[in-house]
Amino acid sequence: MTRKGLIAIGALGLCLGTAQACTADGDETLPRASAGVAERDAPTSHRIARRDSTVSGVHAEALELERRMGEDPNNAVAILELAQLFESTHELEQAARYYRRLLTINRGSRDGWIGLARVYLGLENVDAAEEGIATFLHLSPGDAEAMYLLGVIHAHRGDYAAARVWWRKVEQQAGDPQLAKQAAQSLQKLAGSPS
Repeated sequence: MTRKGLIAIGALGLCLGTAQACTADGDETLPRASAGVAERDAPTSHRIARRDSTVSGVHAEALELERRMGEDPNNAVAILELAQLFESTHELEQAARYYRRLLTINRGSRDGWIGLARVYLGLENVDAAEEGIATFLHLSPGDAEAMYLLGVIHAHRGDYAAARVWWRKVEQQAGDPQLAKQAAQSLQKLAGSPS
């Protein structure tokens, strides 16, 4: 694996809490955001809750969430939880499907845009990941996690200078010390890389 690939996977791993990479065709398109919508979903998206790692536990949780969605097809909380469940079990195509569904219900969902971008990056659909982050940053300028992910995207493409710029911005923000630490670690991994 190339240095570029290792850096991008390492940075993505810091964000996801794992360094496993996946690939797919990525021919799905991103939902479009409505201007001026800045509603935020809970929980914080870059801290996906730990799930029961057994297949039966994940299956039972998915069934319960799908039951809740059956009662209310627009249940944004259940849709988000299902997207995060699939993301946490590395079923990234399924996760992307539910993040897109969430964004059709709530175009300004921070967790939806950031989660979808993380999943697309994991699927090696870098263009879609960048489009999602750019859309979200247009709605919510200065979001540290979105800026961090934009750095990951640039590192993945080998544009280390741009990655450094975005990670330094994250590092300088005082709002999320853990994310600032991740940005500092990513910058350290880039030390000595060409600009």
